[in-house]
Amino acid sequence: MEEATSTIVLKTNEPCTALGISVGSPAYLVSGHQDGALRLYVLPEPKVFRAVKPLRNEISSITLDDPNQAMSSTLPKCWVASGKKVFLIDFNVEKLVLSSADVLESVVLVEGGDSDDVLNEISLEKDKLLYSTDSGQVGVYNLTNRAKTIMTPAHSSICSCVSFIPGWRNEIVSGGFDNKIIHFDVIKGSRLAELEFSGPSTSEALSLSPPFVLSLALHESGCLAASTADGRLWVGRKGVLGMNGHKSKRHAKWNCLSKTETSHNFSWPITQGPIVAVDFVKGTDVQDLVVLTSTLSGKVQAHRIRSMVKDPEDQPPLQVVWEVSTKHVIKANAMGRTAGGIPRYSFFRVQPWDA
Repeated sequence: MEEATSTIVLKTNEPCTALGISVGSPAYLVSGHQDGALRLYVLPEPKVFRAVKPLRNEISSITLDDPNQAMSSTLPKCWVASGKKVFLIDFNVEKLVLSSADVLESVVLVEGGDSDDVLNEISLEKDKLLYSTDSGQVGVYNLTNRAKTIMTPAHSSICSCVSFIPGWRNEIVSGGFDNKIIHFDVIKGSRLAELEFSGPSTSEALSLSPPFVLSLALHESGCLAASTADGRLWVGRKGVLGMNGHKSKRHAKWNCLSKTETSHNFSWPITQGPIVAVDFVKGTDVQDLVVLTSTLSGKVQAHRIRSMVKDPEDQPPLQVVWEVSTKHVIKANAMGRTAGGIPRYSFFRVQPWDA
């Protein structure tokens, strides 16, 4: 597998707090910032192509309306989470600098008077917008009928990450600072299953961080990868199609969090600090899954997951294929991937640095 060698460093005056990236050609990168501003880049050019003047609150998450967009003549639309609201922004306009007056739509998703309860991550699947909040709430907003469904019971602490499950369009998964991954039914708004991480035992190496769930990624097959603040990567393969090397029926419900036959799933320590981002290499076969991880310091690794068919059982569950460390950031919070298998570029939400 070829290692990514190209690097682009994008410098901004304000801390960058969110990223959205397309996987078409050319690749579009949208960066959101602490002051509520947005910038659009057409890669690999490092210059700002479009900008949005600051919205009222920090940008916490960005999801492109069509991340697989491949038409070079059409600039992207994106949904942006800022404070308690989401905004729909279309960059396909003649103006170089947009303002809040150019927003196509704005929706209040977090209601109530608690000023500290704001949106964290958002995710888009066709006409459904999935979101998480600081209070632990997980919700789905229907863009067609404007209905909002709140999942119950919620996380007992910050819900940091959410995702739709490929192949199970009415099911979602979330992770939070209560050390849990939770599986929900969107139609019923109810919890289907959960997995709780425990801290290290007294006989294990001391970890300075609790096992907060920081990031989630799902492969097209339904395989789940989750990263924690104490440096673990958890992989769930239970019920994934083709995992045993033969055709199998798709289960009525996604069941990676099932407490039975857990040999399909594993947890593996890969660093002593937080793993802030995780993503699967898209297009890889279910027997040759590769997952990308990023640490807080900006060390990116590609891990090949042991095949349950082709590899011996005594082989470690993860094998590092390549790794690279950024020299341009103080703190890495996220990772973006362009078209193809291994990304040509890696991007990080960063704090400002001195050139």
